[in-house]
Amino acid sequence: MKRVLITGASGFLGYHLIREALESGLEVFAAVRKSSDIQHLQGFNIQYTQLDFSSVDSLKKDIEEKAYDYIIHAAGITKAKNQLVYNTINAGYTQNLAMAAASASVGIEKFLFVSSLAALGPLKGLEEQIQDDSEAKPLTFYGASKLLAEQYLSEIPDLPLITIRPTAVYGPREKDIFILFKSINKGWEPHIGRFEQQLSFVYVTDLAQIIIKALNSDIAQKSYNVSDGLVYNR
Repeated sequence: MKRVLITGASGFLGYHLIREALESGLEVFAAVRKSSDIQHLQGFNIQYTQLDFSSVDSLKKDIEEKAYDYIIHAAGITKAKNQLVYNTINAGYTQNLAMAAASASVGIEKFLFVSSLAALGPLKGLEEQIQDDSEAKPLTFYGASKLLAEQYLSEIPDLPLITIRPTAVYGPREKDIFILFKSINKGWEPHIGRFEQQLSFVYVTDLAQIIIKALNSDIAQKSYNVSDGLVYNR
């Protein structure tokens, strides 16, 4: 049975990644913080690990001791006080984990980084379409930190990397987009800017399935934008 390390395991996406990984026959190691609420994970047959993302040596030791076959790095922050905090956690810690994985003696088969469509930034107009290789122009600190993480990863040789950039993710256990949906259901239409909006979404279980299936692919050093393929303007 192959082993997968899932960081950000206690989060919204992490929960669904764990469930999908177990259903796919993987042995799951969930990386959580001491302060993480893991009550909702108690029903899963998984093992836990606590990682020091500030230390490449510590991360490498954990990888080699537990002999992971795959790493899914879904940990990160979406809210912070300034750009430095975003960059340290979303980019710096990602770089450390990837460096540890690339130098570990166990031979990681796949390092899958969960980035964000925010790393590319929004379209200028409705006539454009975001591609996997579109020029990145992030508008937020969060998006810039995810782009920086992608740049760091691209500089690590021999890393079996796949980068997934999901659009807005919704589904069970999600809160922020649920608030948006409730507002729309009540007849309120949040609107930013002076032109017609086009929004995209992806259901969390669909995203989790894509990520887990990607672990077995022969693809490496590729980035993919992920949505449900539809465009919503209201």
